[in-house]
Amino acid sequence: MRWLKVSFQRIESSILPSLSMPVSSLPIPAHYGLRENAVFPDIQVLDMDTQQPTAFELNLRESVVLITLLGCQSCEQTLKQMKIYNFNAFEFDMVVLTFLYPGVYYAEDKIARHNAFLKALSISKKFIVLEEAINQLEITSFPTLMRISPDGKVIGTYLADAHQIAPHFQSSGIDIAS
Repeated sequence: MRWLKVSFQRIESSILPSLSMPVSSLPIPAHYGLRENAVFPDIQVLDMDTQQPTAFELNLRESVVLITLLGCQSCEQTLKQMKIYNFNAFEFDMVVLTFLYPGVYYAEDKIARHNAFLKALSISKKFIVLEEAINQLEITSFPTLMRISPDGKVIGTYLADAHQIAPHFQSSGIDIAS
């Protein structure tokens, strides 16, 4: 029984210090997606509001692109977390690209639920992308966030889970809460 107590103490002493360490407030780079300084490709998207296909165009200011997967619980948690932000106050364009993968079951229900999350945000640029665009962006995990410079070059590709999204929006130095 003594060895069990010693083993537990070792585990406890290795875990507890990590629990008390402060969480970094810096964005966490992803190991997938377009690399820094890559040119954001020309992709085709479907506007979620008008249901019309169009070419995705970047504006003449920085863009932050959140890439989600339809029906992804982690993506939904991130979208829920983003409700606290007033994206109209930011000096960048906020865009959501939602990957609609082939053969998705109950797509209409999932699109309706996803749209409900998006309507709670102050984001006007919401698009559906298909597999070809996801491949061009080299995305293999969701949710992912890309920062794109005004000249169309990737600033970075980052993890965008709900607890990792705040550093991207808190670094602007303006009042971001709705």
